Amino acid sequence: MIYIDASATTPPLESVIDRIKEIQLEYWGNPSSIHNIGISSAFILEESRYRIAQLINSKPEHIIFTSGSTESIDLAITSFTQLISPGRIVISSVEHPSVKSAAKKLQSKGWEVLYWPVDSLGNVIISKLDELLSPPTKIVSVCWAQGEIGTIQPIHLIGKECSKRNIIFHTDATQVLPQGLISWNELPVDLMSFSAHKFRGPKGVGILLCNDKLLDKFGSIFSVNSQERGIRPGTQAVPLIAGMSLAMESIHGHITCNINGTNFPETSVTRLTRKLRNELAFIENLVYTGCPENRLPNHISFLAINNSKIPISGRKIVRLLSKKSICVSTGSACSIALGADSEILSAIGFTKEYCKSGIRLSLGSWLKDSQLENVPRLIDETINTL
Repeated sequence: MIYIDASATTPPLESVIDRIKEIQLEYWGNPSSIHNIGISSAFILEESRYRIAQLINSKPEHIIFTSGSTESIDLAITSFTQLISPGRIVISSVEHPSVKSAAKKLQSKGWEVLYWPVDSLGNVIISKLDELLSPPTKIVSVCWAQGEIGTIQPIHLIGKECSKRNIIFHTDATQVLPQGLISWNELPVDLMSFSAHKFRGPKGVGILLCNDKLLDKFGSIFSVNSQERGIRPGTQAVPLIAGMSLAMESIHGHITCNINGTNFPETSVTRLTRKLRNELAFIENLVYTGCPENRLPNHISFLAINNSKIPISGRKIVRLLSKKSICVSTGSACSIALGADSEILSAIGFTKEYCKSGIRLSLGSWLKDSQLENVPRLIDETINTL
């Protein structure tokens, strides 16, 4: 199998699996227990937290361990608003379903929800900024990178503007962190969420990053719980956290983000992605989606059409390619199983007939050049059979 669906999940590193097994067998105690077995587990937990903090240039106390991005997002949007009177939340119209779900929870509690529109490439329309960030906006959530079409958003600019207005700013960085390590303390972001399984770590564990301002302002939300500074209740999954820490050490290069945008490190994955994109150019039946330049460096997305310019079902293409041992996707793994029209393609202006024909190829470090040699030809042949 040739797996080209890194945006959905990634194969865990063998070293990560070994580390999880070691911790599970030798440090299985509850890290909140005060006896020796618990203390040994707590040491692994805090050692992992400290190591991750070093890697992403944060304070250890900024790191809140969760079960993954979805929980991190929900905590960021719903839990941190419990001590704020209802106002307005602004989210982009190309957010992951988990962000939209969290926003709807606030809506049921009296909050107004506004969607930040995007252009045909998936970029938030910056000219709307002053209007959307005016009172009573109290929280903004804009994804750093859109997982279905690859477009990168100007989070540094948005974060700075939110800070000026004392607005909480959350960004979903799930698709970004696999592309390079971040420098958290240099970002104008209050809350950031991501998952380990996107960068060859285990499933079931992730992080919510929270800056000093919010930790000091909100204090303990779940006051009856002692885990994770009282912000996230439940016994920490120490083996998974240790595995995540090790997986993060395997991320190559550093991402720079400033007022001019986001720059990704040059890696073997980015080079392989460019080569594959160039080799797909001969296929006339592809309509590329997302921003051509300002996008995830491991990401290729397009719509498939037949010779009569009629859209082809993306699900059909995925199934046929899978029979040929090539694994790709039609978009977010959290929504494609439903078979519904793509809300992301709709948001960037495609009509209903095109919103089921999206295809996404997302590459990872396990792929070799030789594995991808026949992929363009097989994609072309598959489209021509439909």
